[in-house]
Amino acid sequence: MDTVTESDMAIAMALTGGIGLIHCNNSVGEQCDEVSKVKRYRNGFIYNPMVVLSDWNVDRVLELQSQRHFTGFPVVAMDSTLLGMISRRDVDLIENPAATRIVDAMTPLKDLVVADYGKSLDEVHQIIKTQKVSRLPV
Repeated sequence: MDTVTESDMAIAMALTGGIGLIHCNNSVGEQCDEVSKVKRYRNGFIYNPMVVLSDWNVDRVLELQSQRHFTGFPVVAMDSTLLGMISRRDVDLIENPAATRIVDAMTPLKDLVVADYGKSLDEVHQIIKTQKVSRLPV
C-alpha cells in the first residue's frame, strides 16, 4: 500500500507505539524531508549537532535554515568551544545579513539556559518545560 502517511501522522503513530510509512509519491528529497521531521520530533540528545562558526555572516544561517528546516544552531569558535546560539528570533530583523557577523547577532552563552552534563532525558525535558526554552545545551 502506498500513500500511507506524511510526517504529522507518522509522529502521531509513533507516539502511540505504531510505525508510519512515508509514502513514495514524493521525490526522494521530499521523502527525506518528511523522515527528518519525524526523526527530529522530541528528539533526545543530539551528540553531533550542526553548528555555525562565530565569524560567519548571518546570511549563511538564513541559507541553512532554508535548506535544513532548522530554526536555530549552536555557535562555536574554531576550536569547537560553544559561544552561544543563534535562532530565527536573532536574525529575523537584521537588515543586512550579508554584512552582519553571527557573533554580533547570536544569544551569548552567558544568557542561555544550560543543563549540567549527566542529566537524564526526562530531567532535560523538565528543564525545557519549566524554563520555556526550545533548545538546551548540555
